[in-house]
Amino acid sequence: MGGTVVLLAVERIAAPTDIAALLGLPSGTLVVRRGRHALIDGDVVQIQEAFYPVDVAEGCGLDQPGKILGGVLGAMTAGGLAPGFADEKVTARMPTTAEAAALGMGERVPVLCVERVVRGRGGRVLEALRVVGAADRVELHYDELPLTGGVA
Repeated sequence: MGGTVVLLAVERIAAPTDIAALLGLPSGTLVVRRGRHALIDGDVVQIQEAFYPVDVAEGCGLDQPGKILGGVLGAMTAGGLAPGFADEKVTARMPTTAEAAALGMGERVPVLCVERVVRGRGGRVLEALRVVGAADRVELHYDELPLTGGVA
């Protein structure tokens, strides 16, 4: 199986209320959105949207079209930001009509939704990422996650 990521759009938008809340910004604040599709053998398996505060995107080159060499976290580090940790939430729901069409599936197959918020070491939110994939074609693996604190 061959996997690729296709960048669909890099744009400045007024942050919807839910995205603004994730980024810790007032609703309607201008943010940079990077929309892309993850494909395996030419089939869309994930819809991905990443949102950044404008100054973060500009400082790290995330506001420009094209592939981010070294990945987003590498670009943030090179831009003087220090990604420190991420919070991630996984949920399931039925797809929207647009999601079902993009994923080439019916509207009766659930989707898995991953919402990740990346914070810098100082606590500032650097990225809000949303990923949607057909539940019958997506696996989530979390291996060797570091654990902090003691174990009872």
